[in-house]
Amino acid sequence: MKTKEELLELLTGFRGSQTFYTHQLLQMRIKLTEGVMFLVQEAECTWLIDAIASYQPEIKKSGNEMLQGFQIWELTREQECKFLLICKEDSETPPSYSQEIEFSDFPLDKIKLWLCNTTLLLPSEY
Repeated sequence: MKTKEELLELLTGFRGSQTFYTHQLLQMRIKLTEGVMFLVQEAECTWLIDAIASYQPEIKKSGNEMLQGFQIWELTREQECKFLLICKEDSETPPSYSQEIEFSDFPLDKIKLWLCNTTLLLPSEY
């Protein structure tokens, strides 16, 4: 696993994506960009993608059209090994969904991912 500094530096280099990877949890299929796939592999965080995918049926049932088209997902370290995962429809809105992650060895203190329709990407890849 790369250090936090190496990972942050490498993640900033992703711009756009020519290749998309499919992640499927139950009946929810999400496309991952090259940057997100790099994050999943280097930070060993398939669980993060699973968590985001697991909320999609609930979001779809909610009828919130804004969230169905665009979601901001933020994972933030709360304590040494404890994180908070939140979903917002815009950077200035309160979280629509949140989940405490009781334990993770995720190397970064914070990461932000965007879900546009069914494609999960780094903000720099938009």
